Amino acid sequence: MLRYVLQSADETIFYQTHLNRVAQLGMRPKVNPVLGIHSDWRHSEVTTLAQREIHTTVASEALLGSTHAPFA
Repeated sequence: MLRYVLQSADETIFYQTHLNRVAQLGMRPKVNPVLGIHSDWRHSEVTTLAQREIHTTVASEALLGSTHAPFA
C-alpha cells in the first residue's frame, strides 16, 4: 500500500509541476478544439498522468478490498 501512496504523491507533484510550466507559458485551453487533431505535448502529458493515477487508484482499491484486516 505504501508503494501506491508514494506513487500517487509522485504523480501529484508531477501534475503540479506540469501545471506551473504550462501557466508560465501563458497557454490557455482552446474553447472549441478541432476534433481529430492530435493534441500537443502539454495535453498528452496530462492525459498520460491521469491514466497513471487512475491505475494507481484502482490498484490501491483492489489491495484494500483484498483483505478484511483493519487498515491502520
